[in-house]
Amino acid sequence: MEQTQKPVILYSAQRQIVCDIIRDEGVYFAKRRFVKSKYQESAPLFLAVYDWYVAQAAQVVPRPPEAEIAVWSFTDPANAYAGGDSRLLKLQVPPGQAVFFNMDDWTRLLNFDSLGGEDARQTYRKELEAQGIGDPFQVAISPFYPALKRRLLDSWTQLFRHHDDIAAGNLNAVPHVQAGLWCIRREWVMEDDHA
Repeated sequence: MEQTQKPVILYSAQRQIVCDIIRDEGVYFAKRRFVKSKYQESAPLFLAVYDWYVAQAAQVVPRPPEAEIAVWSFTDPANAYAGGDSRLLKLQVPPGQAVFFNMDDWTRLLNFDSLGGEDARQTYRKELEAQGIGDPFQVAISPFYPALKRRLLDSWTQLFRHHDDIAAGNLNAVPHVQAGLWCIRREWVMEDDHA
């Protein structure tokens, strides 16, 4: 399906330091070290999912070499959490610059759950229980479950199943649209509201 030729309005909550980089340098690229700093001891779990995302999303929208991870944005400003010193940026993103997906699916990935229908997820969970695996994170980070890990990662490719519809302008394809951007450019920022 062809992508719409119209820009899409997205919202992204960014810390003041990021807003300063956008203002001063004209572009911001997220880095892996920011994830390590933010999540500290949990960072390896987040990076396992983020690294998978980067590899797969680059097949949907090419990744510039400066981009190490994605910058998250949303079609609904209510989904862009802007706490602390964050600012809510309203962006006008050119066509072909965003990777779209269902925010609820992304949450499932962060919980190392499989994607697909409820029956498929229940079957996967029962298989984990049958093998004595109480924590789904073990499958993703341990070398002991290669078949289960492959099934999990194969299911995750469904994350992008709504991309073409959303990119074509159907913002109602899923209830909560999230988008990954490889950067935020100064010229994309329409509004910068302190949240």
